Parts: sequence; C-alpha cells; structure tokens
Amino acid sequence: MDETEWLRSADARQLLDYIFPQTGFDSTPDQPRKLRLYLAALCRVEWGKLPPICQGTTLFAERIADGEILESASRATAYDIAEHMTRAHRKEEIITACGDRLRALGVEVPPDPKRRYSAKEWLGLTWMALMPLSPERPQYQLILAAYHRADLVRCVFGNPFQPPPRYDARLQTDDIHRLATTIYRDRQFAWLPVLADMLEEAGCDDAPLLHHCREEHAPHARGCWALDAILRGALQA
Repeated sequence: MDETEWLRSADARQLLDYIFPQTGFDSTPDQPRKLRLYLAALCRVEWGKLPPICQGTTLFAERIADGEILESASRATAYDIAEHMTRAHRKEEIITACGDRLRALGVEVPPDPKRRYSAKEWLGLTWMALMPLSPERPQYQLILAAYHRADLVRCVFGNPFQPPPRYDARLQTDDIHRLATTIYRDRQFAWLPVLADMLEEAGCDDAPLLHHCREEHAPHARGCWALDAILRGALQA
C-alpha cells in the first residue's frame, strides 16, 4: 500500500491490515487504545440499531480505552456479557441476565425499545459490539464489511505515510485545552473547526492537523488523531 491508496481506499479492513499486519496465527497482542476506540466508533454509527445492552457494553469499552476501568475482573465480566449477547437472539432470559450483570458493573442500560431483529442482523450487531471489549487485538476482519468505515480509520489513525503532527506544547493554552477536552468528552466534534481557529490564532501552522479539524463532512470519533495530538498531555496515542 502507498499513500495514494491509503487516502482513497474505501476498504477499512485493508487499511487496518496495513496498520496491524498479521505476524502469526498465534499472535495475540494487547488491543491498543486507538483500535478499541475505532471499533467503539463503529458501534456509535449504528447506535440506534444496537441492542441497549450492547450500547452499555460499548460505553464500558470506551471507559476501558481511556483508562477509567483497570480491574481485570470487571473487564472480563463485560466481555462475557457481550459474548453472551451474540447468542441471545430472541432469548429474553439471557438478555435479562446480561442486563442485570451489566448494571452490577455500574453501567446504566437504556430502555429496551423492543426492536425486532433478524438472526443475521442480531449476530452482526452484537459481534461488532463484542470486539471493542476484547483484551487482545480482535479479529476485526470478522465484523461485516458493511459496518466498517474507512473514513473513521483515517480519522483515528491519521496518515501513516506522513510524520507525526508538529503540535507545539506552547499552544496548550487553558482555553484550547478546555475546548479540546469538552469536544472529546462530550463528542462535540462539530466544534472542531472552532478549535482549529483558536489553534491557528495561537500560532499553530500544522496544515494537516488544521485541515482535519475543519473537514465539515468527515466523520470524527474519540481517538481522532488530531484531537489526540492536542490532548497529548492527557491521552496516549
């Protein structure tokens, strides 16, 4: 793959394979934060279709990614809940039990709208919701291609053919850091152009970073490479 392919490809799994080349059948490295957040972002795209318990497990996965959940037992329980959901199509007793276990972890489960799912749709959605909770790098190839988003891969991982952002720590003014933190915490990505203006006024001349923040029609997610660069003091790539 070259830079042109990276920028133009609509195949998210091809892009992910470039970032995470398979090193062997027994290779199971820990799942990195950015991959966990990309997979959670896929769930966010389908949020209205996702079963409520899967919405809850996605919230839990995002907390894991940001270092809020460190207890291995809690992580294992959340993963087990999500795994049980993949086998719970039209099995109310399993769904109820999963909800009770998730609430015991301190996760609020949204009301169930009683949406009906085909077996194929249920499996696709719940399997996708399982992946962000994996302690190891998951088999993202097994998520349906229709749910993957190449534009979100580029948002989270940036351009691997370019050097890292040249963000100057002197630009970490209180106002910039406060706005960047709010955008990340509350997912107010529509405010990214405002953040870009503040950065430019403060002396930032990193064209790719400013351009990414100003892309009106591009999707953004937690883990966004530009936002991470701005919050580098608090977040690790």
